[in-house]
Amino acid sequence: MTVRRFIESGLVTAMVLLAASLPFSIAASQLSLGLLLLFWLANLVFDYRSDLLITPISWAFLAWMVAGLLAAVFGYQPSVSLLAMREEWLFLVFFAVWGGLVESSKWRTVVLVLAISSSLSSIYAVWQHYSGLDLARDVMLVKMVSGYRVLSTLSSYLTCGSVFCLIGIFLLPQVHSESGWRKHLILVSAILSLLTASLTYSRSALIAIAVGVLACLILLFRQLRWRVLIAPLLLAAAILLVQPDALFRFTRENPTSEQSKTYFDGQDKRWHIWGVAWRMFLDHPLTGVGQNQFLSHYESYTHQDSEECFAQAHNDILTVAASLGIAGLAAYFFIWVSLGRQLWRHYRRCWVVPARLFSATGLILICSYLAMSQFEAYFMDEEVRLTLFFLLGLLFSRIKLIRQTADLDTYSR
Repeated sequence: MTVRRFIESGLVTAMVLLAASLPFSIAASQLSLGLLLLFWLANLVFDYRSDLLITPISWAFLAWMVAGLLAAVFGYQPSVSLLAMREEWLFLVFFAVWGGLVESSKWRTVVLVLAISSSLSSIYAVWQHYSGLDLARDVMLVKMVSGYRVLSTLSSYLTCGSVFCLIGIFLLPQVHSESGWRKHLILVSAILSLLTASLTYSRSALIAIAVGVLACLILLFRQLRWRVLIAPLLLAAAILLVQPDALFRFTRENPTSEQSKTYFDGQDKRWHIWGVAWRMFLDHPLTGVGQNQFLSHYESYTHQDSEECFAQAHNDILTVAASLGIAGLAAYFFIWVSLGRQLWRHYRRCWVVPARLFSATGLILICSYLAMSQFEAYFMDEEVRLTLFFLLGLLFSRIKLIRQTADLDTYSR
C-alpha cells in the first residue's frame, strides 16, 4: 500500500468514526476529528493540492479568524479571548471532508454509518422518554407532560436537540436519492432523529424542524411533486403519537410541570438577555468585548437585583455582535451568504438531478439552522458547530463529486 493510499483510507476511516460518534459522544467525536485532521494534514504534506485549501468556505473562515483576532487584541483580557479561539479548529472538519472524500461510494458509506448511529442513539432517546432513566449518568430525567425530557448520551438537552435536528434535516431530503433498503433506512433514521430532537422539549429545535420541513416542501415539490409529502407526514404522525403535547410547547403553559395549567415565571427572560447583549454591543461596536467575555460583563449591564448571569445571549447574532462586534458580524454573515449563494447557484443552474437534490438539502439545512439559532447561541456550542460543518462538508463534497463525473461543458445552462 502506497503512502497516498494509506492516507486516503485513513481519511475515510476517521470520517466513519466521526459519523458514528457524533450522535453519541462529544469527546469521541472530537477525538475522531483530531484523527481526521491528522490524516488531512498528512494529505497536504505528501500530496499537496491547492483545492485542499481552496474550498467554498475558505475566505469566510479566514474572515472569521481575523475578526476573532481583532476582538481578542482590542477587547478585554486578550489572553482569555485568544484561548477561546482554540475552538475554531472545528471549522477544519469542512476542509477535511472536502479534500478527503474522492469517491461517491465512500461518501455513501459515511452517510450510512451516520444514519445507523443516529438511529441507535434515537431509539435509546425514545426509551428515555418513556422510562425516564439516564443510564450514562445513573439519574432520573426531568418529568414532562407526556413523558420525560431526553438527552440521549449527550451533555445537555439543547445540544441533543440541535444535533439530532441537524442530522434529521440532513437525512430527510436524501430519502429521495436512495432506493431499496438504503431508502428505508435513511427514512427511518431521519424520522427517529427529528423525533428525538422534539423529545428534548427544545422549542428552538421544534421551530427548526418546522422551518426545515417547509423549506423541503418548497425546494423539492417541483422536482418530486406529492412524493415530497411522505416523509413529513410520517414525521408528524410519529411526533404526535409519541408526544401528543408537542403543539402546546408554545403556549404559556410550563412544559416542565405535570400540571397543564401551571404558567411560566419570567416569560420575558430572553428579552432581557437580548437587551443586555444589545447594550453590550452598542458600547463596543467595532470588535465587541472578546470571546468568552460575555459572562464577565453581564452583571454590569443588568439589574443589580438580578440573580442570574448568562454566558451567551441565547441568540447567535447577538452573541456574535456582543463578543466580536461589527467585524464578527460581518464574518458571520459572510459564512452564510457565501455558502448559501453557492448552493443556490447549483440548485438553480444544475441540470444534474442528484446535484440539485443535494444543493437543496444544503439550503434546507442552513434555513433550519438559522431559524434555530435565533433562540440559542448554537454557533458557540462546539458539538453543534462540529455537526453543522461536518454535514455541510458532506453536502458540498457530494456536489463536487457529481460535477466531476458529469459533462462539465454542459453542467450549467
